[in-house]
Amino acid sequence: MEINNELFEIFLQETSEHLDILDESLLILEKENENKDQINRAFRSFHTIKGSTAFMGYTKVAEFVHHIEDYIQEAREGKEHLTAPMCNHLLKCQAALVRFVENVAKGQDQNIEEMEPLILELNRLRENASGGPDALKLNAGEAKAPDAFSVKTGVEAM
Repeated sequence: MEINNELFEIFLQETSEHLDILDESLLILEKENENKDQINRAFRSFHTIKGSTAFMGYTKVAEFVHHIEDYIQEAREGKEHLTAPMCNHLLKCQAALVRFVENVAKGQDQNIEEMEPLILELNRLRENASGGPDALKLNAGEAKAPDAFSVKTGVEAM
């Protein structure tokens, strides 16, 4: 039992450190979207968080991070481009992960409900950037903007 508590504390500490790195890297990438060092740094942090959450049994969170990691990998390969709106959205994903860590550290609900809408928005932003079907609707003014989510509370904004 001691080892489990020790592993849990290491998980919390290391995940928090990687979330801090992500905060810094994504803020830099909002202004310098082609900065390969920061793209690689963000990828490594998302990759580590994905592995750690999977190892600790937080499967849904690991799946959430996996979607983000895939996007960052494509940015590393030049298949996707990090735009300021995408970096802003990735910061919202990072904030959701911060809340997750804070909640599990306190023994509270994991708060994973807010992660699915964030992935849906990530996919929408990717489609728009690549000129997918939703981009045409947005350009024609036919698509409704997605509901906003409060970064602070994770509650749907009214």
